[in-house]
Amino acid sequence: MDNNQLKGISEERLLEQKEYLGSEKLINKITPLVSVCVATYQHVGYIAQTLDGILMQKTTFSVEIIVGEDGSTDGTIEICKKYAEENPDRIRLYLRDRSESLIYDENKVAIGYCNWIWTLQEARGKYIAICEGDDYWTDPYKLQKQVEFLGKNPDYGLVHTNLMQYWQAADKYVEMRKDVKSGYILDELLFWNKISTLTVLVRRELIMSAIEEEVILPNFVAMDYPLWLYVSTKSKIHHLEDFTGVYRSLPESASNSWDVVKKRNFDNFIHNIRIKFAKQYDKMDIIMGLLIDFRKNDLSFSFHYNFPDIAKEAYRFLSENHCLSFRDRLLYYGATNKFAKAILKPILSLKKGK
Repeated sequence: MDNNQLKGISEERLLEQKEYLGSEKLINKITPLVSVCVATYQHVGYIAQTLDGILMQKTTFSVEIIVGEDGSTDGTIEICKKYAEENPDRIRLYLRDRSESLIYDENKVAIGYCNWIWTLQEARGKYIAICEGDDYWTDPYKLQKQVEFLGKNPDYGLVHTNLMQYWQAADKYVEMRKDVKSGYILDELLFWNKISTLTVLVRRELIMSAIEEEVILPNFVAMDYPLWLYVSTKSKIHHLEDFTGVYRSLPESASNSWDVVKKRNFDNFIHNIRIKFAKQYDKMDIIMGLLIDFRKNDLSFSFHYNFPDIAKEAYRFLSENHCLSFRDRLLYYGATNKFAKAILKPILSLKKGK
């Protein structure tokens, strides 16, 4: 299925989506300055905290909350309905049929989903914020501060902040202080995604343009990263030092998985997006650096998940380009020899922790 087909199916089905409680609610009769988009699925234990963090925002402007509920079976739907019924002046809820929001290939295998994009496309505000159904905001002035900045700085298209990361398995909070400059930061973003989705406020026109230009598509395993790369090619990006929310790190997600194939597909997708943008925006001078980073990550991946063939290819590439470090060599030996791995694993873990 090509990109045009994916986009066409998504847009056709979007027209069929109906708003819970209709379109005559109070929130539908005002023009919001900010749209907060919440995509949720199987988040019964988290979605109330997500919505509470948005509803507590103190602003001098109108805000709409758009919830895209993607056919959960764990009770998330009932919570979303309750919040929508209690807040008809704030919330617009869409209850998706997951059989319609998922896109399948010719073998009836699900290859993507539309809920994230559809929820963005329903936004009416000048600015869009995003908080997925397992994350939450902690700063009641998050939106106010970000709107004030973008209002005073028309050359900036996106503003983001620091955050806390909650490791659920360990019941532990860690500060995620982003070491990132403000301005035109495409080069920096190509090496590391320093923008956390739950912290952003972005101009709506940039997101709609990205959707129209197929920068993000339903079959992408990650839609936020290519979106931020795109925004960085069109405008400046600003980083606020404030801590405004919590990212919940779950044992299983798109970017964090026990499924080795899923993890490998995610890593490959991110690498390919980086190379695509580097070529498209004439960043040829940093492509080699991206390739080297990817191959070094391959060695680490191969060491931890036992993929000697990937390790051999990575070792060959790094050797030919004269960029093998001592640690790279150790990872290679461990990835291709189980006895070496048993000896090296505690050494490399200690080295990484320093």
